[in-house]
Amino acid sequence: MAAADHYRAVADVYELAWCYKTDGPFQPWFLEKVQAALPKPCGSIVDVGCGTGNFSCTLRDATGAKVIGVEPSAEMAAKGSAHGLKVKVVDAETWAAQEEAADAKFDTILLKEVRHHIENPEVLYRDIAANKIAKGGRLLLL
Repeated sequence: MAAADHYRAVADVYELAWCYKTDGPFQPWFLEKVQAALPKPCGSIVDVGCGTGNFSCTLRDATGAKVIGVEPSAEMAAKGSAHGLKVKVVDAETWAAQEEAADAKFDTILLKEVRHHIENPEVLYRDIAANKIAKGGRLLLL
């Protein structure tokens, strides 16, 4: 099953997995670790491969940062939008290749559980560094 078909099929049950539950033990622990890795100050975060936006919204609420999602699955992105997250429906490689103005770059780019979906990670990371991260920003690969 291709990734797009898989995520279309699981969009309605995705947040039931133990690691995505906001009321389970993993997400608060993970949030603490991510917050510790953020640059100080951190005003903007992009969650690449945000899925349903569950963690993105938790991160936004905990940090007060502007958080947006990037998600190739329209079904998953719709769930994120329903959570109040701004989500761009596009794959990571296409998004990373698009240049941002210097004053529109982001403090943190988060790729959580995304690597196995990326055909050429070296190109993706290079494009993110060149086009998306603000000076002093961070790329978090989790």
